[in-house]
Amino acid sequence: MFDEVIVPRTVCEEVDEGKTGRPETDVLVDTNGGAGMYDTLTIQLPGDVRQMLNRTPEELARDMRLYAGLMLFRLGKLSSGAAADMAGVPRLMFLDLCAEYDIPVSQMTADELRRELADE
Repeated sequence: MFDEVIVPRTVCEEVDEGKTGRPETDVLVDTNGGAGMYDTLTIQLPGDVRQMLNRTPEELARDMRLYAGLMLFRLGKLSSGAAADMAGVPRLMFLDLCAEYDIPVSQMTADELRRELADE
């Protein structure tokens, strides 16, 4: 059984460099001939994963969009806006979720922040 995860086209273009390190059959991308704003990704998961997480296919798809957006933002692959679009939430809510998951929203170190505040 496959669950579909809808991802904004801009996110796919930013992330997809063909370097996933996984066989191509693990993720199927339907680009609709470039006509749509969203791509459909079909991800194969072991049958018991969804049951272990006690999630419906829709809930799991939403969770995966969120977790992927959070991770790609954390790794610096996506901006907070693009990651929020991928997660399907407003940017402000995405930034709140970053705090909830201990993901820094600034790349500035504590020393850099102190220096900047001292200059004001």
